[in-house]
Formats: sequence, structure tokens, C-alpha cells
Amino acid sequence: MKFFNNIPLILFVTIYSVLLQWTPSLIAQNCTNVTIIFDAPSPDILFVCQGAVDIDLMQYASTTTGSFSGPGVLPNGTTFDPSALDGGVYNVKYTDGADTCSKTISVIDFKFNNGTGDTSICKVPSGTNPDDFDIYLNQFASPPGGQFSGNGVEERITGFYFSPFDSGEGTHIITYTFGSATCTRTFQVSGVGFDLSNQLRFPCASEAAYSLIDQNTSLDPSFGSGAYFVGNGVIEGTSFFDPAEAGAGLHEIFYVDGFDSCSQTISVSPVNFVANLDPGGPVNLCLFSDPLVINGNGTNPIAGSFAVNDVPIVVGNSFTFDPNDYDKGTYFIEYTYLDVAGDDCITKDTIEIKLGDSEARIDLDKTVFCESDEGFFAQVDPQGGTLFAKDTSLKLIGNVGVDVGASEPGDYYLYYEFIEENNPCSGIDSILFTITAGDRILYTVIESVCPNLADVILYTGDEISDSIQLEWSVDNFEIFENQDDTILLVYWDYPGIYDVNLEVSGSDCTSNGENVGYEVNARDESECNISFFIPNIFTPNSDGSNDDFKILGKGMISTSLHVFDRWGEKIFESNEQEVGWDGTFKGEPLSPGVYFYYAEAEFEDGTNTFEKGNVTLVR
Repeated sequence: MKFFNNIPLILFVTIYSVLLQWTPSLIAQNCTNVTIIFDAPSPDILFVCQGAVDIDLMQYASTTTGSFSGPGVLPNGTTFDPSALDGGVYNVKYTDGADTCSKTISVIDFKFNNGTGDTSICKVPSGTNPDDFDIYLNQFASPPGGQFSGNGVEERITGFYFSPFDSGEGTHIITYTFGSATCTRTFQVSGVGFDLSNQLRFPCASEAAYSLIDQNTSLDPSFGSGAYFVGNGVIEGTSFFDPAEAGAGLHEIFYVDGFDSCSQTISVSPVNFVANLDPGGPVNLCLFSDPLVINGNGTNPIAGSFAVNDVPIVVGNSFTFDPNDYDKGTYFIEYTYLDVAGDDCITKDTIEIKLGDSEARIDLDKTVFCESDEGFFAQVDPQGGTLFAKDTSLKLIGNVGVDVGASEPGDYYLYYEFIEENNPCSGIDSILFTITAGDRILYTVIESVCPNLADVILYTGDEISDSIQLEWSVDNFEIFENQDDTILLVYWDYPGIYDVNLEVSGSDCTSNGENVGYEVNARDESECNISFFIPNIFTPNSDGSNDDFKILGKGMISTSLHVFDRWGEKIFESNEQEVGWDGTFKGEPLSPGVYFYYAEAEFEDGTNTFEKGNVTLVR
């Protein structure tokens, strides 16, 4: 006999013994003044089948004025609905005034895989082992441990089985008994049968259609004598199943003869990896063109392979097509990849190469450009052809140039096509080049309110590598400190207009050229007799510049400053304008980041101001 689901014998006997000893737990609460008494075999357990008719629980209560509650009990408090629950053990409570009593209802669930309770199965095909088609019944029962009976049911050491071969064709009633509950379902054994055990049961969605019949498959009756296959993925009128048409998932395939039918399930694996070639083609080359490297997108070098016009060429994920090795004509390059990291599905991609004998040449002085470059012109031969790119992100200039600055950074193929009259070769040549994303060299000037206060020059560009050097210049001012830092403090001479400039060296490519400039406007002293300014950044690095965070301005007779961390804890306060926060809390330096403040000030003219916001601590 076939051992169902390949469960080891010793383990299954152990599980089966435990199931036979299963006993529901009982909960009783003050079952003295009121009680619940169920029918035999146990006054404390009511056994019912899932899906049975509603049960009037009041027939089991010792009084008539109380009500029931618990899983499956309807809102009327007297009726229990077995169809509302899955198989299992549930406690219901009867309450009458201050008295309660809880007992157990065991819902017996006996359903087949289709979830409807009954099922139809195939006749055992002739020429096959009948035991291979036996059905293990215990897997459908919840809770386990009951007894099965009926035509074709046999008890073995591992549990109960139903044999379609022993029962024969027709409808068979299967009974499952657990406690006082007796549940019945039906097996409809078909008059036809087929076996897919020797077929491809787990094909990939990328595979070609295949026949459901081979020399090891028995059909009863034979296919073609009025019987036929039907189901998702079955090619109509044939015995072929197409995994690509069916798609990934489980597909039930029916074998039908007259009024009889039976089904088998085919599981189609999804294609998690899709083979792709670069370039994607089609590609037109000339006999004297440079060799073309064709790359597949696989990662395992032994899982990929190439074929040219169905002739295997090389194993791997890269193939070089050399026009010198071939005659003029059309070639199909097929790339095959076995996704061993997924479901062992094979996927393929094909490009078409047309090989002609007309000359077309394209060349560049260099193949790496910075995105801040203006552009370049390609060298093409012969003149009079067409320059084009398949990627619309690449912007062309006329018929022979590329606008680098207007194009996105990335790798591009640039094509040149020259067509000669009465020559079948399209004469296309291509070249690969790269536009590099540059370092973003940016800064901002945080201008103060009054001319007697310092402006903050803050670097805001990309992180600077060790190879990049920044050199600041501010008109005729000489900067002796903070020369290479990302924060500068500048006290201007007013009135006037000043230019801030940042020169970059050591970078192969920047997004905005080698120099970045900024113009600072003049501020008149007379506009700031009374002023109030809160910086939004400070650098407590003990360099003598911007080391404290405090209220700046003039004409103030009193001030108040409070600083909080992001969790709302006060970490500093001061009522003196000259006393600022040095970036510490309880004597310990705090981490760089954003902190929050509110500040108040009273001016000499009798006015007041209040401001709240955030300040960035930079070390």
C-alpha cells in the first residue's frame, strides 16, 4: 500500500495515538443552581457536525428564564449555529440571573480540499497501481481521532483511507463519527480516469506546450474515442497543455467522456527571472563592423548559454558576435538562462542581427563626459548619414552632435546609419559612452539683519571627498581662518556689493562647473537702530567665530532665550543677551542636529517681540 504524503511511519503512529487520546477541555462555573446537561455519551460535551442545522440550546438548560452566550450562539441567546464555526472546541455559558454554568461544544469539521464537503475523484486508470490513488481521510477531519466508515474505507496503522479502486464507480457515503456526532460526506468516483504522475506536474510559465499523454499515462477510456481534455491552459481540441497560456498558479485539468469526468491539478511555477539581452536589438551591422558584445542579465555563469540560429555556441552570460566570422545575412542570437535560484525555470530572449556589407563608422574622442560639459560632435564616416539614439534621455545637436548638459547622466549607445542606394545593408555602427553625474558644489549665504553682524556662508553641496579641494574668495577680503571648512563667518564693510566665489579642484566632474558665485547686497546702518536676530546655525568649535547660540541685535533692554531638544526637554535658558548656549547639556557636548527655541526681547522704544524656531548645531 502507498504511504500517503510520505509521512515517516513511526512519527505518524505517534501523532495518530495522540489524536485518539484527544479529550476536549471542560470549564464549569457554579453549575449548582443552574446547569447544562448534554446527551450521551457525555453530559458535559455536545458533539455536532459543522454545517448541521441550528440547535436549540434551551433543551439542555435546567431553567427556562436564562440565556446562552459564546462562539456560535445567535443573538437570541438560545440557538447555536454550527455552520458559523470551524472544527474545534468551544465553550458556551448559560446565565440565569447571578448563576452561570459553562460547558463544551465540540464542532466536528469533515470537509474535502474543495471546501464544499463533497468531492468527485477519478477512476483508477488501468495499468496503474491502485494504491497510488488511495485518499488519506484523517487529513480532512477536525478534530482528529474519530472513526471513518463506508464503502471503500479501510483502517490501517497510519489512519483511515478511501480506495477508489476498491469502492468502484458511483456515489459513496463516507461517515465520520466523533463522540455523539456523525458527519457524512460523499465521494463520487468517476467512470473515467487519468494519471499525471509521470507528466510535468510543475512546469514553468515560460515553457512550451506539452502533451498530457505519453507511453506511461493510462487513460480510461482512451483519448480520442469521444473523450477530451478541458481546463485553463489546455489547447482546445488537443491533449496539449500550454503553461504560458495558463499562467502561474494551480490549474485543474478535466478529462471528460460523456457525463463522466475527473480532474488532476497542474501547478505552474511563476517566472521570477526574465532573460534579457543588451543590446536588445534588432541590430544592423556590416561585415567589417567591430565585434558586438551581447550581454545576458543572468548572474550564474554556468546557468546561461547562447545559440546562433539554433546552433549552441557558448556557455555563459556574455557572447561576442564578430561579423568577420559570418557571411552576409540574418542571424538570431538566443540567450537561455536557467534560474536555479528561483524555481529552476528556463527563460529565453532573442535578438536579430542583420549583417550587410555597406560601410558605416562612428567614433568619439573620448567616451566619458561630465554632465557639466557642453557637448561634443561625433566623427562619422562616410558623411551624409543619420545620427540617432534609442534612449530619449540623450539630447542630440543637429545630425552629428550630442548636448551633454541637456542629457541625463548614464550609459548611452549612439548610432550612426549610412544607407547606400541599392545596397541591402543598413550600415549601422554604434558606440557606447557615459555621462557622469558630477559632484554638487553648492553653498548659501545666510544674511544677517544688521550690517554690524556677521553673515554665515554655509556649504550645502555633496559630501567632499579627500581628493576635492575648496578655495573661498570674497572680493578683496583675505580669509585666513576656516579656509577649507564648510562654514565661514564674514563681516562686511558697508555699504557695498560683494561677490563670494568658491573654486573647486581635484574633482573629475562637477554638476555646476569649476566656480560657484554669489552676490551680497549692501545693508545700510541706518536701517538697524533697533534690531533682533536669531541665527539658525552655530558652530561651537572654539575657533572664536559663532561659538555660541544667542540673541543678536541692538536696542534691547531685556531678553529671554530657551532651548529644547527634539523630545521637548529644556537644555538651556538665559535672561542675559550676552550669555548664549555653548552646545552642551549638564557639562557634556550634545550631538550635531536640530534643536528648538523660543526667544523674547524688549526694546528701548517700548516695543516687544517674540520668536520661536529651530537652530542647527554643527561641529
